[in-house]
Amino acid sequence: MMCGVKRAAVIGGGISGMMSAYVMAKEGIEVVLYEKEACLGGHANTVTVNGTQLDIGFQVFNRVTYPNMMELYESLGVDMEPSDMSFSVSLADGQGCEWGTRSFSSLFAQKKNIFNPKELNNNEDIDRNETLGHFVRSRGYSELFEKAFLIPTCASIWSCPKEIMDLSAYSVLSFLRNHHALQVSHYIRISIIRWHILIFVAHLLNIDKEGLPFFSTLNPPYEPENTVLKWSTSHPIPSVGATKASAELNCIQGKRRIWFCGAFQGYGFHEDGLKAGALAANSLLRKDFTLQQNPKYMTTSWSEAGARLLVTRLLEEGGTIFTFEGSDKSCTLKVSLRIHTPQFYWKIAKESDLGLADAYINGDFTFVDKKKGLLNLFMSNELFSLFLDESMAYSCAVFKTTDEDLKNAQLRKIDMLIEKARINKEHHVLEIGCGWGSLAIEIVKRTGCKYTGITLSEKQLQYAELKVKEAGLQDQIKFLLCDYRQLPEAVGHEYMEEFFRCCETALADNGLFVLQFISIADEKYDEYRLSQGFIKEYIFPGGCLPSLSRVTSAMATASRLSVSHLEDIGIHYYQTLRCWRENLLINQNKILALGFDDKFMRTWEYYFDYCAAGFKLRVLGTYQIVFSRPGDVAAFGCDPLTSAPF
Repeated sequence: MMCGVKRAAVIGGGISGMMSAYVMAKEGIEVVLYEKEACLGGHANTVTVNGTQLDIGFQVFNRVTYPNMMELYESLGVDMEPSDMSFSVSLADGQGCEWGTRSFSSLFAQKKNIFNPKELNNNEDIDRNETLGHFVRSRGYSELFEKAFLIPTCASIWSCPKEIMDLSAYSVLSFLRNHHALQVSHYIRISIIRWHILIFVAHLLNIDKEGLPFFSTLNPPYEPENTVLKWSTSHPIPSVGATKASAELNCIQGKRRIWFCGAFQGYGFHEDGLKAGALAANSLLRKDFTLQQNPKYMTTSWSEAGARLLVTRLLEEGGTIFTFEGSDKSCTLKVSLRIHTPQFYWKIAKESDLGLADAYINGDFTFVDKKKGLLNLFMSNELFSLFLDESMAYSCAVFKTTDEDLKNAQLRKIDMLIEKARINKEHHVLEIGCGWGSLAIEIVKRTGCKYTGITLSEKQLQYAELKVKEAGLQDQIKFLLCDYRQLPEAVGHEYMEEFFRCCETALADNGLFVLQFISIADEKYDEYRLSQGFIKEYIFPGGCLPSLSRVTSAMATASRLSVSHLEDIGIHYYQTLRCWRENLLINQNKILALGFDDKFMRTWEYYFDYCAAGFKLRVLGTYQIVFSRPGDVAAFGCDPLTSAPF
């Protein structure tokens, strides 16, 4: 790769080359990719046999040892599904040692081996420069152990049985450990790309009645009959020399504007190639980059194992995903959780809904879709209508008294925004995140202006357009279905400056920019944004609550705007949340009738209480800030002293 701002060359179109090209292209670099083969993808190889497409290089992976590949596939929307994978060995045509990984029973397929001490040897520490052959022989492992376990296991991975014993002992055994292949029983749950494997399995199960199933094998001891295709492929192997060379790779990276990357930098697999490509590209771009780390291997205590059995009715090790869809089959809403530590089960069994919150705060589980999270459960107009007021305003109201009606308090908040923005009939208002359109209708009714609102929810869009039509304001109000994070709005710490640049670009001459946002205390900001807390991922999935100083510093850095007025209405959010909670409990039976359960109700009750506490203690705030361009007197009217609503 040639270092430069505009163009880069990538040699090789395998997983490493394609990943590095992908990373650089996303940054706006023109990439030229060179590949000697007829197609890209390295081991990816689809052939047609008798009119049937066979993927002979289909990808298998799992969420524990392929975290970066999983993240890439999920970000690209690649369709995947779980599958089961097992391994078995049979020597001397079934007359020798036999064992498998399906269960404890299959491990000792020959029951006499249960009492054979040679079957139960443990490993000691390893010299990183030691070969696998020297390691096992110097520690007294038998020839049977080599033939019955080590060589078959490694050959199934690296497809080179003759050279297995010359590989690096450290690399091989650490790989086997990371992939749980050294356990007494390692029933593996893998993931596959859905369309590839469906074709393959259909023939495997002989669903195609016109022909026999296809069978793929590597390095068979003799050539099978009825062979329809024979091909060769290669794979990096973890030799001692490769291990030493990889440790010194940084000495040449970037020299003469050339970066090297490949699966050889790891164990030789797709995850290793992907990581190497991403690291090389980010190094060329001079950007910091943090790889996803393998989740910790989960070993449960007796109490945790019992709790897990109680909560899930099944045992899984190494991390798993549970999808909850409810018993009402007419309801399509669902949420998927990824379990990271066994403490999750104990906390849920012991503390129910509070245990769920505690487990989430401590990272015991996360949502598979971080941008949606529990929003998959509650993004319905019917649900919101049962705890919001008639205006369907899902933001902080402004109260005069604690017993004031919520609708009146929401209308007061809208009045404040209209006055602070100095809106008149000649203006065109852009609202980023328009919700269900309450502000749009009130603004146009009162001022007669033009209005455009942006939402990322189809259901909000449908509701808002219906309300606008009922009000007869279609000619003045327009809604757009748009991911407003593209502008971007509140997309996180790193993009705050870009947000202000974009907003100023959209702001007309003599225009005012009124921003209402939830904030976190400056003292807590760095700790909050660097951690996986309840607020950031559970309540505002995929977002990052800014602090006041972060917002104003971004404004000063990236725009010509300045603060004309600032007001913290956060204490009113406490009362707003109390009203929402009261409405939620009053309408509990109606919410349950929509398909939600008691656990959902308790979760939402906890959500409202948790947030209310944050606003009451002033850890959280809600600011309304008026921004203007310096010297733009016309933005405030002819007489700013008498017309100022501040």
